[in-house]
Amino acid sequence: MKFLLSMFISALSFNAIAENGTFDMSGTGLARMDSINHGQTTYLIADVKNSQTIYNHQGASFKDGDILSLTGIVMIRKTPNSFDLEGYGTGVVNANADNKIFLDFARNQGSVSSGGGGKGQLNMIGGTGKYKNIKGSCTYDVKYLPKGAQLIFSKCAYDI
Repeated sequence: MKFLLSMFISALSFNAIAENGTFDMSGTGLARMDSINHGQTTYLIADVKNSQTIYNHQGASFKDGDILSLTGIVMIRKTPNSFDLEGYGTGVVNANADNKIFLDFARNQGSVSSGGGGKGQLNMIGGTGKYKNIKGSCTYDVKYLPKGAQLIFSKCAYDI
């Protein structure tokens, strides 16, 4: 009986420590792209750097005004009938290298041309420091401007 009681108390303690929350973020970025054409398929790779400001937060792990600086790589396969983008990145929160968030993202619509963009999904898949166990997702909408510039708007939910 004592064993069951201690397991119950441990479970309650674990749930008290767990946190979930939401936030919005928006910002700007720059993508340096290279491409090759292979028949009717175009392959692009982009080195992406952007900075996102967090706002409308709910939960203790983020606060309004936090900055997520993202460095990532994006791969795109484009045919006359399809568009597939996948990317991987690391975000550093408030320039503290101890607090990183690992991200992957995908989009299967839109373009990466100036005036284009599209909606996609970003996943938080772990990290370091206080974000070590973060799991979550964001819907995002990106707009492309001339010279590889981007505007990004996201709505996120997470658990730690």
